[in-house]
Amino acid sequence: MNTLLTPNRRLAATLIKQHQEVGKKTWATPTILPLATWLENQWLTQLSDKTLLLTSFQEQWLWEEIIRPDTGLHISSLAKEAMSAWSILKQWHISYDHPLMSLTEESILFQKWAREFEQTCRKNNWLDHASLPDKLMLNQDLIELRGFIELSPQIKKLFKRDLEIINPNPTHKVYRVEVKDSTEELLQLAAWARKTYQPNLKIGCIIPNLENIRDEVQRIFADLPCNISAGKKLNQYPLIHTALQILLLKPVVSIETISHLLRSPFIGDAEKESQQRALLLNDLLKLNKPTLKLDSLPFAKIISVKTKLSASQWAKHFNESLTLMGWPGERSVNSEEYQLIQNGWMPLLKEFSKLDVMTESLTQKEAHHYLNLLADKTIFQLQTPDAPIQILGTLEAAGMTFDYAWVMGLNDTTWPPSPSPNPFIPLRLQKKLNMPNASAERELDYCKKLTQQFIQHSSTIIFSSAREEGDVKLRPSALIQSYPLISLAEPHFSSCAEIIFKSRALEELNDSVGPAITADDITKGGANILKYQAACPFKAYAELRLKASSIDEPIAGLSALDRGKIMHKTLELLWTELKDQKKLLSLTKIELTELVSDCIDKSFNFNNSRYHIIEKKRLAKIILNWLETEKLRPDFKVVALEEERAITLNKISIKLRVDRIDSLESQQKLIIDYKTGASVNINDWFGDRPNEPQLPLYCLTEPNKVGIAFAQLHANNIGLKSLDIASDAQLNQWKITLSKLENDFCEGIATVDPKHPNQTCAQCKLHSLCRIYTVSAHEYH
Repeated sequence: MNTLLTPNRRLAATLIKQHQEVGKKTWATPTILPLATWLENQWLTQLSDKTLLLTSFQEQWLWEEIIRPDTGLHISSLAKEAMSAWSILKQWHISYDHPLMSLTEESILFQKWAREFEQTCRKNNWLDHASLPDKLMLNQDLIELRGFIELSPQIKKLFKRDLEIINPNPTHKVYRVEVKDSTEELLQLAAWARKTYQPNLKIGCIIPNLENIRDEVQRIFADLPCNISAGKKLNQYPLIHTALQILLLKPVVSIETISHLLRSPFIGDAEKESQQRALLLNDLLKLNKPTLKLDSLPFAKIISVKTKLSASQWAKHFNESLTLMGWPGERSVNSEEYQLIQNGWMPLLKEFSKLDVMTESLTQKEAHHYLNLLADKTIFQLQTPDAPIQILGTLEAAGMTFDYAWVMGLNDTTWPPSPSPNPFIPLRLQKKLNMPNASAERELDYCKKLTQQFIQHSSTIIFSSAREEGDVKLRPSALIQSYPLISLAEPHFSSCAEIIFKSRALEELNDSVGPAITADDITKGGANILKYQAACPFKAYAELRLKASSIDEPIAGLSALDRGKIMHKTLELLWTELKDQKKLLSLTKIELTELVSDCIDKSFNFNNSRYHIIEKKRLAKIILNWLETEKLRPDFKVVALEEERAITLNKISIKLRVDRIDSLESQQKLIIDYKTGASVNINDWFGDRPNEPQLPLYCLTEPNKVGIAFAQLHANNIGLKSLDIASDAQLNQWKITLSKLENDFCEGIATVDPKHPNQTCAQCKLHSLCRIYTVSAHEYH
């Protein structure tokens, strides 16, 4: 045997290692290569002096250039589909001028593109990968194929015969397992791998959608001696993502990009200026602007290029721009980052520079587009040592042999998968020639062959399927239903970290009281002092005394807090104009609508963007609906808006601001607090730890009895929820309750004691500071 060819690199590397171990004392290792690499070697030997073999990236560029004049939308996606259609037609020896290729508008358009692609390649002596096998002459007779499921007509013709596909056929045991859902299935797989593991055994964990759940798999299998085959797109690694963000910088950038750059450790002085950058980001987020000028960032520097450059010149410019920004950061890179730079980023720029062959120059926009396209299609796999547990996708597992294997995800909706025919080849032609992904029958046949190969290559194999996914009930694939169903003894997987944690012996230290407030301390927070103390004493201490806060994630548009402020300001302006119910009732619908619109415009710096127009309409609708409720109330006058007061219960003065005070027909006052949330309840005023102490506090500042009310202003719930008059007993109870909360705050009581853990902790962003460990049942440490 002279040459052994495989469908992928992983199988080739595995076979080389096996032959080297066996052949040390017996025979020389044969040439073992992936088929694609062997074809490229044949081009070097036979054709490199006559033609240039295009890379996949160069082919993509050419297809995009051909497609662009016909459409301005989704060019990269269309080019990818066109490349695939070209490859399929070549593999099945079908000309793009085949009569059936004129059946659809899409295929007719593809004929035009394919003709131009072929003519351009011929004119420039370029050769694409799909056409390569047709140009070669086979010089070797002794070629063995290992691990292939099927051969295309093109490859069969190249070898001039149907080569026998050699498949090992050990004695095997086959079982299947059913679990609740895909999450449980993955945990079962990890538990089985841990239990089965022995250093001398080869264990295969085969996951059909591995590329989509790679991070989750890596987390669950982190403590096992395993190797994950699926790499990630190069632009999904934070180091490379930051580099691409830097290169795309413009004088005006989105707040999301600014947030990313200020948090990134891969920019110069990131560690030295980490606190200053965090404070700067916090200030910028408060501006609530979707875009900001780049000079908002003191460290941001860009080199503006207005002329066209060659691809290699752009590559040099990209490196200079990254160096100017201090990329990859001031700290020493770790092993993963070093690999990403040396084996990921530098080869990426080298591949990008190969566009010099295709075009003389690129604009900055074009250069950025193709660099991002290349980074998105480049799959990068970090180098990891060999391990007995191999985690693979179905195609990577083809031809691999294992002592024990588990294939998960084989339910009736995914195995076989639904057909996905190419849109540029008429379906009739695809079905007639049994092309890949063309029909359900074709997918069933392929998965049947692949399933049998898994069985033939494993001494013991388990197929698993989930019984449900969300609300959808699932069944095992028909391809595995005939195998015996077993139950596993170990139902759950625990990582090493979880095992250690469960065996913990904790030494407790009660450190729930901080220094008491002194006369010299300046305490701010208003009613939130008591609100936070009631919700969780630690929250009050951390936010109001330690000034701890998290940095909000940038959002597109207005936040809930922003909407609340706009609502409050609009109503303040509105009632400044109206003053009482009589004026409200005297206005026509048109007059009232115009007044509300005018007040909304004055409340915020709205622009004419579609988003702001929609937001203004939303606000106007809620306010107009609320005013209909106001019209039905007994006669009232608005006597105060945004009035400030202060109250001292024990040691500190608490400043208050009330949204509105109405004077009623009975000469009594009603204090109103606007609420824009979906859930509003007057019970929030009561109990030992009231959720909303502001209005009870305000009642204690009034010499006469008053009523209090929530005005709920939510699109799905509008109304007035009130307590007409607070009794003497209630006022006394509030004074006792609120005085205790204030006293606890002043004495430094900072217990981690959320009132309602599920709700209180979900709305808090200080988990890393209080170190509360939240699971389905809450444990406090």
